[in-house]
Amino acid sequence: MKKFLTSSVLIVALVFQLGGSTQDSSGSDMDHPAAQPNVSKAPGVGTTPNDPLYDQAMAAMGRGGYDEALDKLKNLLQQSGEAAGKEKIMRSMADCHYFLGMKGNRNSLISAVDLYRDVVQRYPDSRDDNIISLYRTAASYAALDFYYEAKREFENLCAKYPDSNYVPESTFRIGEMLYKARKFSESAQKLEDYVRKFPQGEYVKTAYFNLGDCYSQLNQDEAADKWYSDALKKWPDLNTVPEGVLLGIAFHYFRGMKYRDALKLFFFYVNVYPERENNKEILFAIGRSLMELDQIQLSLKVFSLLIERFPKSREAMESAILMANIGVNKPGLKLPAYFCGMENYKEPLKTYDNLLAGASSGDYAEELLFHKGHLLFKSDRHKESFETYNVLLNRFPKSRYREEVMKYFLASAERIVDESYSRGDYLAVSEIYFKSHEQGLITGDNFKVAFAMGESLRRVGLHDEAADVFEKLMKTSVGADDRTKILLAMADVECERRHYENVEKILQRLSSASQEKDQPPKRTGRSKSHAKPSVKAASPDGQTQRHISRILGNVYFKKGLYDKAILAYATALSNGEGIEGLAEIYLKNADCLKAMNSLDAAILSYRKAIEVYNRESRKYAVDILVASYRGIGDCLFEKKEYQEAISMYKQSATYAAGRSEGLWSLYGVGRGYAGLKNQEMADKSLSELKNKGGEGFWSNLADYVQREYDWNEKYDSVGQ
Repeated sequence: MKKFLTSSVLIVALVFQLGGSTQDSSGSDMDHPAAQPNVSKAPGVGTTPNDPLYDQAMAAMGRGGYDEALDKLKNLLQQSGEAAGKEKIMRSMADCHYFLGMKGNRNSLISAVDLYRDVVQRYPDSRDDNIISLYRTAASYAALDFYYEAKREFENLCAKYPDSNYVPESTFRIGEMLYKARKFSESAQKLEDYVRKFPQGEYVKTAYFNLGDCYSQLNQDEAADKWYSDALKKWPDLNTVPEGVLLGIAFHYFRGMKYRDALKLFFFYVNVYPERENNKEILFAIGRSLMELDQIQLSLKVFSLLIERFPKSREAMESAILMANIGVNKPGLKLPAYFCGMENYKEPLKTYDNLLAGASSGDYAEELLFHKGHLLFKSDRHKESFETYNVLLNRFPKSRYREEVMKYFLASAERIVDESYSRGDYLAVSEIYFKSHEQGLITGDNFKVAFAMGESLRRVGLHDEAADVFEKLMKTSVGADDRTKILLAMADVECERRHYENVEKILQRLSSASQEKDQPPKRTGRSKSHAKPSVKAASPDGQTQRHISRILGNVYFKKGLYDKAILAYATALSNGEGIEGLAEIYLKNADCLKAMNSLDAAILSYRKAIEVYNRESRKYAVDILVASYRGIGDCLFEKKEYQEAISMYKQSATYAAGRSEGLWSLYGVGRGYAGLKNQEMADKSLSELKNKGGEGFWSNLADYVQREYDWNEKYDSVGQ
């Protein structure tokens, strides 16, 4: 275990793919008896050159001096021309290039291929020598990573010389070349052919393991498990399993979520190869496996070790993320504080923010934003969660987390919209709309959120945007009751746009619904069982009729037809108070009554608006109170009840809290004191109006009041 704790692993283990062979050897024929250079006599049946220079070249080859041998053979070839022994010279030159190439000289391998192909073509009857030449041509291509050319030459050898000793190995090498070319299905077929024909063959062990990896790469896990399992049963000593093969099996088990089997091999690997650079990948895979097996404390310790040993690695960043994720999902574990990186577990949000600040990879930023948003959502910090998910969706519109992100994004939006809309914070809801409208929240499935957005946009005066929301909602699948709500909202928008003809059309559409509801479906030529069902509009119930009256009242109000507006509002206010927007109806009704100089009735209606607001304050903006108190003040002022009027104006100014509406209330206070002939308080109030309103309109208005209500005997009738 001590050695294990000095090693490491992966981050993208789930998409890890092996490239290249799991065979430990290069597949070279250097150990094949028939492939060794024969320096005691010239190979083949051709005539051996009777020249001391040739003997010297063979001696140099025997001691590995291939460059020296080549020089001598080239000189000899120039001297011999077409003389006897040329075949021997050419084959020996090809052999020199071949063995130099197998030491790493790629140019020599290319020269070997050219010479072998030439000599085979020139001397087709030299069977034994041509077998070796074909084999070495194929082996040269393989060493050059020309897999398809190597495969072709191995196949050529098997086809021309099916009884050759090279056929078993060539059969295996065909499968190996296909494996290296990542043609796993074809490779598996050839390797299985080799195992079946040569069960005791030299390369059977490698074939078994390669077959396991082929099927693993093809995601045929059952077949992969079979070949890996059979291989480990036949050759249980892991010390004899090549390093690459060992990792291939371990990661196959890891990808297949067989974490216990994977851990056995990973532990063995890091003990045998404790100083490998890829141990950071192995260590990460160990931590992941332990985490998946719910060995949380052990996995945190492994991630901690990885961060300590490889602090600048990709795996260290991934480990920090996973530790933070564990901190979100399983907080409160007792762990030693001195473990490196343990702050990631204890303060996951800080970890996400720190990593986001330095994340250089888009994939990391996407993952971090996803986990940060989830943590904030779980912590009921919905506004921050919404903002985080919004950033993610804008930066990564095709995010791999999109489906899950949209679920939490919508849930966060619902919480924010519901809370903001219920307290009348329409600006906050409108802000959510502008940050999210491109994410598809305006649907029938999200009707409550979408409708609140449309209503909020309308209430803050963004009529075009509100109309767009309602029009989109009308095109979605919503029920009859929801369609009625949308139509009423659209009528409100058109009223505020002063598109009164459109309002009339919408209200007629709502009113005619009752006539359509109970009409029998039209007869068609279809049989009864196949008749298309009729679509029935919802009948406007009493509540809907009251809303229609409310909207008509608003139209009349805007047109200055106050008497008609009062009648319409009276209908809207009939049958109790169970109608949405009741405080606003009372307020507008009071404004109409005030305009008609029905001051006492107006005051009563303003007080009803205040009463409804105080009872259901979360439903309304504070503007209701500001306007209602100022309206009462105006009525009392007209009745020359100046002291009471001043009290109402001050109430209005208090609720206005420094906004421009409060300046009108302050103006009313000044007029009230002027009416009371209290010059000192009037001057004080009007000076405050000048200071708060600044130069221009408010300053001029204050001057006007001061002139109009001068404390001269001459203006004794001010305010009449």
